[in-house]
Amino acid sequence: MKQLKFIGLVLAMAMLSGCGLNRMVKNYEDVDYSVTPDVLENKGGTVNLEVQGYIPEKYFHKKAVVEVQPVLKYEGGEKELETFTLKGEKAEAKGKVISKKEGGSFTYETSFEYKPAMENSTLVVTPVASLRDNSEQLGKTKLAEGIIITSTRIKHSEKVAMAPHKYEKETIVSKDANIYFAQNFANLNWRLDLNKQKNTKENLKKLQDFIRKGWEIKNIKLNAWASPEGELDFNEELAVDRSKTGEKYITKKLNKIAGAKDSEVQFESAEDVEIKTQARGEDWNGFMEAVKNSDLAKKNTILNVVRSQPNLKKREQEIRNMAMVYEEVAEKILPPLRRVEFSVNSYEPKFSDSQMKDLVFSNPDTLEVNEMLYAATLFEENSKKLDIYNTIINNYPNCWRAHNNKAAIYLLEGDLDKAEASLEDAKGTDIPGEVYKNLGVLASKKGDFDEAIQMFEKAEKKGIRASYNKGVVHIVKGRFDKAKSLMNSVSCDYNLGLVQLMHENYDKAEQTLKCADEDAAAHYLLAVAGARQDNKEMVTNHLKKAVKLDSSLKTEAAEDAEFIDYYNDSAFKEIVK
Repeated sequence: MKQLKFIGLVLAMAMLSGCGLNRMVKNYEDVDYSVTPDVLENKGGTVNLEVQGYIPEKYFHKKAVVEVQPVLKYEGGEKELETFTLKGEKAEAKGKVISKKEGGSFTYETSFEYKPAMENSTLVVTPVASLRDNSEQLGKTKLAEGIIITSTRIKHSEKVAMAPHKYEKETIVSKDANIYFAQNFANLNWRLDLNKQKNTKENLKKLQDFIRKGWEIKNIKLNAWASPEGELDFNEELAVDRSKTGEKYITKKLNKIAGAKDSEVQFESAEDVEIKTQARGEDWNGFMEAVKNSDLAKKNTILNVVRSQPNLKKREQEIRNMAMVYEEVAEKILPPLRRVEFSVNSYEPKFSDSQMKDLVFSNPDTLEVNEMLYAATLFEENSKKLDIYNTIINNYPNCWRAHNNKAAIYLLEGDLDKAEASLEDAKGTDIPGEVYKNLGVLASKKGDFDEAIQMFEKAEKKGIRASYNKGVVHIVKGRFDKAKSLMNSVSCDYNLGLVQLMHENYDKAEQTLKCADEDAAAHYLLAVAGARQDNKEMVTNHLKKAVKLDSSLKTEAAEDAEFIDYYNDSAFKEIVK
């Protein structure tokens, strides 16, 4: 803490001879004062200060009163702060009592709202002493010079929210069909009622037509099942045999399709296709589901019997008993379980990225909205992204994602009016979380920080993270602890470095700022960190780099109270001249 010893406040008794005030003027230089902080600092738009004073013995007349009003003077104006009063032991006034015999001390605390013009300012007092009908100004005294504004050196790098394009670069399309088997048999019998059904035949034809489309086949999955009324070992072997029959069937179809003259498939034979065959054994789940969905009068009884019997062999016997008792179990529940399931999984054909980039401008009508939104992500130039979003909006006026993403780009470019207009178009009846987040960024950049916090919190309620952006707002408000906790997910970030600096964690701040994007602002903040640690080399090194990248910082540094101890340093003056 720097002691500011000044001659503006002497409190002494007025003597009967009438020379009391003159004596106060003559001896005021013996009063000591200090200001905390020694250089005033703006934090969150508020400047707090504390003045402490010590008055020597035999200075204060028992009936004297001194009114002291600190005034902050700056170019274009001044700010009068709250007046405080000191009085003698017998003075008829309210205020801090100072003993004539012993002297005394006082503490004065106040705060005021910061305005940008106040950065280069001087805090002064011009105390007025009164005794009886006489009063005299005791002179103007400087308490502090300049206001540090480092906490305001925020980068409004709030993170915008781009709506998802929802385009899948790889889409698997599947087509399914079944073939069925007689009880206890694994041979393919087309005379079986289930195999003769129209639905079974149509599904098998659709499966083959799907293969003929020529899409690249990822794999064909084949699952073979047995109904659960037989012996466990027998049914497991039966499922294996049925899987072999199913594989023989699908292999024959694949070879036939590949060998056709007009074939468009990408394989030459079934050997080129991955067939994943699995014998699943008894289909207990299928049985339970079929009974549950049936209109059997006794279905709950059947389900309870199966559920209550953990022994598989006894459970199988119960099923056989049911099949004899309940005709519908034997005729409708069990037969569909004796099957092979085919699932052909193919890659849906997609445009390549290069094709997409061309088509979105040359023939956008060939693309769906998700494809166009994805195409926008393939370009680095914001102008091209905006052209794509405008094309989408022309074709899909209610596409909130295109409006939102336009707004996000305008926010990044600093065009707040256009961003606001696009966000209005994106709102709709149910505002998405991405739109709320961007509305928060807009409010923050416009200086409406309370509104920004509200929007970020609404975004988070809809599952969109906005903690970093909230952290930026809390820096503005001087809530550095809160900002730090909200920014714990980032590293190598300028604003995080600023928060660490404000916490006086200079090692962390230096580490963060050195790995952040290198620019004039980061180097300037590193120079400030050096000044706070009395590290001249760090100050000059980073300040040189800062002004090299942004020459306007010369004037700023020359008047920055952070560097007050370097104002007369030759190296510093050389940098800022």
